[in-house]
Amino acid sequence: MISEPQNQAWNYTSVNDSLVKLGLKCSELAKSSNNGINLNKLLSIVLATNEFENAVCEMEIFRNIGEPRGITTTICLNIFNQVNSNANVTIESLVNETILDLRGLPTEKFSKVRVRGLALGINQFNLTEDILFLKFNETDIQVEDFQTGYEYMELLCDSICEIKFKLIQFIELQHKIESIFQILRLFRPHPIHWKFYNLKSKSLFNHSSGTLRNIKYLSQEPKLIVNDLNKEEISKFYAFFKEHELDQRLLNTSNNHIDIALNRYEKAVLANEIVEEKITNAVSGLEALYLIERDELVYRFGLRISKVMSIFDYEHLETIKKLKTAYTIRSEFIHGQLSKEDKLEDILNFTLECLRKSIIVFLVLEKNGYKKEALIKKIEHGFVDKKISQELIDEIQKLTDELKFNLQQDYNVIKSNYNLQVIK
Repeated sequence: MISEPQNQAWNYTSVNDSLVKLGLKCSELAKSSNNGINLNKLLSIVLATNEFENAVCEMEIFRNIGEPRGITTTICLNIFNQVNSNANVTIESLVNETILDLRGLPTEKFSKVRVRGLALGINQFNLTEDILFLKFNETDIQVEDFQTGYEYMELLCDSICEIKFKLIQFIELQHKIESIFQILRLFRPHPIHWKFYNLKSKSLFNHSSGTLRNIKYLSQEPKLIVNDLNKEEISKFYAFFKEHELDQRLLNTSNNHIDIALNRYEKAVLANEIVEEKITNAVSGLEALYLIERDELVYRFGLRISKVMSIFDYEHLETIKKLKTAYTIRSEFIHGQLSKEDKLEDILNFTLECLRKSIIVFLVLEKNGYKKEALIKKIEHGFVDKKISQELIDEIQKLTDELKFNLQQDYNVIKSNYNLQVIK
């Protein structure tokens, strides 16, 4: 942020007035151009006007950002582009945002994100006031989309996400976008990800930061279908993460056991891999959370996870049995063998659900002050001490009371499929 000198009177009203007059002049020139906007010609005309010179003089106030004439010229070019692309925009609002930006204060930054892995069974879905998902139709592809250099097939997606926030830097908006999709993947284990997006601002100084493209070859099925039955659940789940500041925790990685588990979960959900490799990643994520020893791994692995999962009404022995199978598949795959199990997808879905729920539990308990070793110790003691067991149950139950609509559902109901209308 700019440090305002003590010995200088900062008259932003004067700056605002001069830029508004310059903006109106640019707008007048652009609208009077009969043959479309020729930026070079229009710029040469406006640079010779009194409005431009007056604005340059006023922009001396921002000399520590850049050369005033250069800043003012950039502003002119962006005014021409804004007038050409958005008939509803007002010069006054653009100038106001520009001055805020030049002062290092938050301005409205926005993005249009093309999304894979999340489709809409309804026309639109407001995740929050600032995050809107729109149903995608091929007719939505416009001529300007091809100016990004993408071909027709690359422009296809499952939905469009429009995002706007008051922020200082574009990097903050990028972090917001990453956080949104990471939380949605924790809502259900579906490969929800952004395909590409642009970064824009209402400021005429830092108007655009270009287009970012996801170059990873990611899975696109099965999709999460947002409909009238599950849209409220998704919004509540996202609000829970925001309320507990877990969205920031997801971004501020420290490479601890939770971050490793999240990384393995993301790989299992997103990557185009064979089922055995996905199971291996999911098991590795659970190992990062629940194991600290180097002996009796399979036994400790199943026992501890089953204890936590039993709070979500998972049957103890069945959980141990399925996790033992998953662990065997993981071991065989690491040693170069493919599994002969008939129901690999079921094992994958069950293991992912255990990992998803565990990550959420560990995230919240970490925020409540729990270290991994202390939590593992409490889980272990809970098998022989009913009081300790009840303390653990109560702490996790407090979490599930808030997320009951999401965490208590049986994995058979929410396992991967192409039609999620069954979600309640």
